[in-house]
Amino acid sequence: EDIATKQLDVVGNSKFEGDVDITGVVTARTGIKVLAGGIDGVGVVTSTSLVIDDFIYHSGDTNTFFGFESSDRIRFNTNGSDKFAINASGHLILLDDDDTYFYHPEDNTFAFVTTGDERLTISGAGLTVTGEISATGAVRATSFSGHSGVPAEFSNGLIATASTFTGDVTIGSGATVGIG
Repeated sequence: EDIATKQLDVVGNSKFEGDVDITGVVTARTGIKVLAGGIDGVGVVTSTSLVIDDFIYHSGDTNTFFGFESSDRIRFNTNGSDKFAINASGHLILLDDDDTYFYHPEDNTFAFVTTGDERLTISGAGLTVTGEISATGAVRATSFSGHSGVPAEFSNGLIATASTFTGDVTIGSGATVGIG
């Protein structure tokens, strides 16, 4: 009798040494545990979920991967260096620098943080910059104001126009400032 046409029923644990060739569908009711060597899949692999401990690597490119370095954090790495991560707060962290990130603090608002401080906010109300601004070319706004004792300063060919200037304003050599 041809053994290849017989059905194999196994109750309990089984150990196979050598190659196992299966044609058709393999159903694992409680999961598959791979101890060494990995799994090579050809064709379509489907699942409702995949649980891994750490990272998923690109085949043949071990310095490009993404994964889960800790709970509630996902990391993306290409060419051997971190490119960005997303933490539990939803902050998009650039180049593995937890103090520099983008985030969404409230509806219709996008913010950029450096050294742990919010520096740039864009919202329906406009653009808010905290700290120094360096610009080349023209700057136009409805108003300019110094912040916390830091004056608005214009020099070196900068053109600034606004309807109001508040706080200390310094106009240096080569600057053109229009009011009104």
